[in-house]
Amino acid sequence: MLIKSMPLPPHYIHSPHLGHSPCGLSILLALLVTLMLKPKKTTEYYTKWEEAEAFTEINASTVCRFIMRNIVSRFGVPSSIITDNGPQFISQELQDLYKKYNITLHHSSPYYPQGNGQAEATNKTLLKILKKTCESHKFVDWPEKLIEALWAYRTSVCTPTGQTPYALTYGMEVVVPYEILIPSLRELNLDECREALLVQLELLDERWLMAANHVLSYQRRISRSFEKKVIERKFQEGDMVLKCIFIKPRGPRSKLQPNWEGPYVVREVYPGNAYRLTNVEGIELSHPWNGLYLKRFYP
Repeated sequence: MLIKSMPLPPHYIHSPHLGHSPCGLSILLALLVTLMLKPKKTTEYYTKWEEAEAFTEINASTVCRFIMRNIVSRFGVPSSIITDNGPQFISQELQDLYKKYNITLHHSSPYYPQGNGQAEATNKTLLKILKKTCESHKFVDWPEKLIEALWAYRTSVCTPTGQTPYALTYGMEVVVPYEILIPSLRELNLDECREALLVQLELLDERWLMAANHVLSYQRRISRSFEKKVIERKFQEGDMVLKCIFIKPRGPRSKLQPNWEGPYVVREVYPGNAYRLTNVEGIELSHPWNGLYLKRFYP
């Protein structure tokens, strides 16, 4: 689930403004089916700051409490929320919450996890840390290790920004426990440390801009590498297309069953190669579809 607040200048298109940092907040509510509990995780898009909490189940009430406790009460009311198409995200209880705080709701394209790449990348990193820190069989102690995993993630340098999430969020590097056990220069020279802290806070805007430029450069490199292997399908309004069938009909299955259905008509084109479709009778589909799962129809 991607949270967006106030808009930013054009060069921060993917990073809306959020309180203490120049960019937005992306929220991931993920279900680990191999574990007994289910974690809710939040990741700020710009600083990569992550919040996570373990729950026994994920439903509409849990999502509402999580948004109020971890988002609204800490960062303020977002202007828009982008979620997947899970039932807990489209329930009436959440709709009432969005209406109460005037939050705009958007849904991502079905069967397209790349559209929520920030959340997926953070989820992968956190899972790697948990697998290495859990000590019990089948990782049943992961809820107790979650806070340690978050600490490790927040104090580690992220490749896209070249900074730690802690430094981008609070304007200085964290004081880790070993600096207390074995006093560092920051602990021995408190007066100089205070002056250095004030200087760091004054230069915080510059650090944010450097991190933003680092992110843009990193995204361009990743994009160039990815685009070499991909042939993108582009459609225009009024084009007739076929849609890939993901859920096969019940009954006997055969290799001769069709893999595409349609035709459909492209009614609206969205950024990111997403399309709003209608059938030949003019009835609009409930969710937009990514061009990866569409192909042109030739009557």
